[in-house]
Amino acid sequence: MKKIYPTLLLSCWFGLAFAQPTITTNELPTAGTAWTTANDSVYITSMLPGGANQTWDYSGLMNYFIDTLGFGQSIGTPYSGDYPTSNLASYNQASGSWSYYTSNSSGLYLDGLVDPAFGIVNLTPSLLYVPVPFTYGNTRSSSSGFQIDTLLGTTNARINIDFQSQFEADGYGTVLLPNRSEEHTSE
Repeated sequence: MKKIYPTLLLSCWFGLAFAQPTITTNELPTAGTAWTTANDSVYITSMLPGGANQTWDYSGLMNYFIDTLGFGQSIGTPYSGDYPTSNLASYNQASGSWSYYTSNSSGLYLDGLVDPAFGIVNLTPSLLYVPVPFTYGNTRSSSSGFQIDTLLGTTNARINIDFQSQFEADGYGTVLLPNRSEEHTSE
């Protein structure tokens, strides 16, 4: 019996040491939270390969463009009636546009946007932005789109715009960035 305990303890430790992360609804935005993204438009090095327990060193990236997307409740925003199933909204002060999202147990979805230049855009179905739950080895795809009816000269025209998203969690581990390190599932 004494030999079983060390074996069980070692098995538990080994399992915890190599546990892979899962993106869950806890990582999705809620009202009052924000995402900050950065862009290095001159990055020329190839992407590092995926795999289990990897370390990806991108500490040399430069933040040439930084953008923050803040989320609030969609109820009470100017176009919430056009997106009745949305539970989150964000406003871009620079463009004057609103974006509407649904966060639920299967992911974060972009329902559409309202832009002064384009008007109201309803995505059908909503565009999957972040799938959950999602972990190493998972794949998921999503299709979405919208149409614009317009006049080109004297001819009526319908423009269809379609999106196809592919999600593949091909690795997990530690990502080294210029501002901090985080553990993530690579997508």
